[in-house]
Amino acid sequence: MDVVLPQQCAREQEDPVEIRECGEMAKDLWGVELDGKRVEYPTRYQLDIASNKRWYDAQGVRQTFVIVVRDDGISFEARRDHCDNATLREWEERVGTELIVDAINAFVLKDDDEKATRKTLKHWVASQYQGTDTKTRMLTALPSGEGVVVVSYESLVKLGNTYVKMMYEALGIESDVYPPDIRDSNEKYLRSGVGP
Repeated sequence: MDVVLPQQCAREQEDPVEIRECGEMAKDLWGVELDGKRVEYPTRYQLDIASNKRWYDAQGVRQTFVIVVRDDGISFEARRDHCDNATLREWEERVGTELIVDAINAFVLKDDDEKATRKTLKHWVASQYQGTDTKTRMLTALPSGEGVVVVSYESLVKLGNTYVKMMYEALGIESDVYPPDIRDSNEKYLRSGVGP
């Protein structure tokens, strides 16, 4: 999906203002007439983060995207529950990775010469994180920029509340509240012999 409209557009509506606004957004985005009906999305879809963010930015809506990446093998196995076709799961993984790379290139990496690709994603270097003054580097705990933060599920599990603190910093959250326990949902896949 290129853009997901506000949640009220996906439910039955009675408020004439919401009906009109949702209709205008659908017409503007997709040339679709809702005629007072709700927007219906596919059961499963992947969001084009960059397109969605650009559209909402143009509407003056401030938003933050937290992109959570996972171990490839475990992610592949975990999606077996909704898709038992390995070829389709591989395609889904490839498309999802491309959408993440596009969002990182659009909002996190600033140097056009050092944009990430699917092949170079694992080889980022510090020089890619430039501050507004090109003589300084903007290195934070997590890759972030312009309302997009990239986090790692496996790092969260391994580092626990230390990683939560890093996420708070990247998101600009001031809090000393931490989860009591971070459970490793990967264990069931590791016990079955899948994953790293």
